[in-house]
Formats: sequence, structure tokens, C-alpha cells
Amino acid sequence: MSRRRIQPPRGPWDTILQLLGSANAPVFLGLWIALAAITGLVSEPGMHPMEHLGLRLPLVMLPFCLLARGLRRGGRGFGVAAMWTTGLVLVLLGSWQPEGTGVAEVSPQASTELYQRAFRGRYVASHLGGTMTVEESDVAVTLRLGLPGQPPEVAVLPKGGDGEVALGPWMVHLRGRSAGEGPLRRAVLEFTPRAGGAPIRVTAAVGVSIPVAAPDTPLAAAKSGPDQVVVRRLLEDFRKSMGPAAQLEVSWRDGRETAWHFIDAPDLDSRHGGAPWKIKLVAVESPPARRIGVRRTSGPIGAEWGWGLMALALVAGVFVTREAP
Repeated sequence: MSRRRIQPPRGPWDTILQLLGSANAPVFLGLWIALAAITGLVSEPGMHPMEHLGLRLPLVMLPFCLLARGLRRGGRGFGVAAMWTTGLVLVLLGSWQPEGTGVAEVSPQASTELYQRAFRGRYVASHLGGTMTVEESDVAVTLRLGLPGQPPEVAVLPKGGDGEVALGPWMVHLRGRSAGEGPLRRAVLEFTPRAGGAPIRVTAAVGVSIPVAAPDTPLAAAKSGPDQVVVRRLLEDFRKSMGPAAQLEVSWRDGRETAWHFIDAPDLDSRHGGAPWKIKLVAVESPPARRIGVRRTSGPIGAEWGWGLMALALVAGVFVTREAP
């Protein structure tokens, strides 16, 4: 009893199937992807506006081409093609890790808890899962990543090398130095109690909660206290006319306030602010820093299953002969 051959669809769908199942289709898509790589669409994933058309579209079409070829062959060939296609889809999905690849900037003077990942043409701050610090010697850069009260993960990167080293859940490598621009910029703030008292100076990076407390306050008590400040945004020239500005979220025991503060308008908060301090933006610092490339040590489990399915499809393809029509 002969097996029934899978019948391809008729009409317009048959035309689409013939185009996708053509022997030239994978070659064309490969050239398309190569051209995207040559023109730099893949140098910074997520940053180029043409990335979806120039890179992701041909990658998505490639599994359909393989599936169409298997459907045209029919029989066991279709099963092998379906297995290979499923594995390729899982690998592609596992390779796109927008939340797991980016750049962190850190200096001996300023630790960081954030890294910048590319997302739709701009950089978005994401959390590293701990605080990263850096120490430099003549021959190496030492990174530490951890949470308070826990032993940190340590990675040593030789200067002049471009290899990756494991740092906790991340693989890290050196990306050069920052010229004092970018996410490591910090706001120097001065908090003067409205009821009177000595001013408190605080240096805060974007997105990091900093306690507002007198210098002699124990660190543990300051971090757990209700008085905190977070720099939400930091601009070198607000609306290109008002100079350096910082958007601050200030919280205290009885309330919370979010407002813009300007270097060129130091008395603005003293007249309109509602916090228990007069807040003054003293300066915006941009210290030179190390740029550290970070990526997750492993992709989603689906990618590993995808490689396994593709390997099985290769083995199966050796033993499966093409059936006669």
C-alpha cells in the first residue's frame, strides 16, 4: 500500500509555495542577510530603523523557504524539513535577546547597577541584578558584581584583550573608554533643610536611589530610611535654551515629589518646592569611564532545543531517501 503524497495547495497559494520552495530562494535570502551585515545593520542590534526589513525579515522568511521545499517534496522529506524548520525557528527566537545584550559604563569613582540595551533606535536602561564596580591596574581591569551582604562575583579582564569572561549571569568584555558622555553622568545635588541646618551634598547617577542623610549617618540606616532621591532624567541643555537640568523624584516620610531642577535657576525649588529641603542642582558631572560589553551567559532554553532538533534533522536526512512521485 503506497503512502499518499501531500498535495500542495492550488491557486495563488501554489504560486507563493513555488517561490518560497525555489532552490534560489535561500541563496537570495543569504545574499540579503550578507548585504545587511555589510551595511552595518547588525553592528548595534535594535538601533537601526531598517533592521527589521534588512535583517529580521529575511531571517523570518528562511524557515518558510525550507518548509516549502519539504512540502513540495512530500513524504518523509516533509517531516525532515519540518523538524529542521522548527529547530531553526527556535534558534532564531533564542538568538534575539534584546534584554540580555548591551553596554555598561563604570568607573572607580562611580559604580553602576544599570546597563544600556538597544531598543527601537534608542538605548534603554536595564538592571544588571546587582552593583558593578571596577578596579584598574597596569595590566588588567577587575570587575565585581553583587548585592549588599553577599560575596560578589569577580571577573578579571586583561587590558588589550577582546575576550569574554564570565561575571555571574553575564559574559563581559572591554569596549574601550567613554569620553565622559552617556549614562554615567551624575547630578551633584545640595539638600538644605527648610527648617534650618547644614546642607547635605549628594551625587546621584540616573536611575539609582540615593539616601538623603547627614554624612555621619550609618550607611545601613541611611539606605533603609524614608528620605531618598532618584534622578529620573539628566539633560545637558533643557529644551536647548535652559541649560543643564535634572528631573528628580524625592521621597520622604510624608510624601513624594517629582520636579525639574536647573543649575541656572537655583532658587526655583526654594520658592515652589514642597519637600522638606531646598534642593539645588549644583553640577552635572561626566567622568570618564570604562565601557563594558555585557550579554547573558546563555540564551533561552528554546534555542538549545532548536540546535538539538536541527542536529536530529541532519541525521534523519542522511537515511531518508527521496520518494518517487
